[in-house]
Amino acid sequence: MRDVANIGHFSRSTFYTYYDGIDDLTNALADKFGNEICDVIRAGLQEVEETGNTKAPYLRMLEYLIAPGNLSLTKTLLLDAHNQAVTEAIAEPIRELLYQEYRKNHPDVSEATHHRTSVFWVYGMYGLIKDWLRKGCDRDIEHIAESMAVSVHMCGDWKSRD
Repeated sequence: MRDVANIGHFSRSTFYTYYDGIDDLTNALADKFGNEICDVIRAGLQEVEETGNTKAPYLRMLEYLIAPGNLSLTKTLLLDAHNQAVTEAIAEPIRELLYQEYRKNHPDVSEATHHRTSVFWVYGMYGLIKDWLRKGCDRDIEHIAESMAVSVHMCGDWKSRD
């Protein structure tokens, strides 16, 4: 806590005014981070509608994750935080956005299938991004974005029934 307070240029008592501890701070950061990623994906989805570039949501998301000032937080939250609440705080707003997109684009498919598809997508991409980060971002973001776009397209071609 002393290190966090020193880095943030505030006292420990000020920190405890706002947070119960380091896990509480980490969860708050993860919640903010998940909502920001969701906004980036939403902008990418708008770009798909305007330009037809199906890689846009994934490319924008990856650019955000590795942007100067974000990469350290990305690695900390996705690789170092071993807390289910952190994972959920990041994944849940994105899963909800995708659920709504699937419902809008595939109204003939059941709600349960939309839910499972959004969970599958979010946690699959979450794992892919974590693997990519662990490997030092060994592939350029164009390659990773293309892989994501292709996998989502493949999922969209499934004719699932309950």
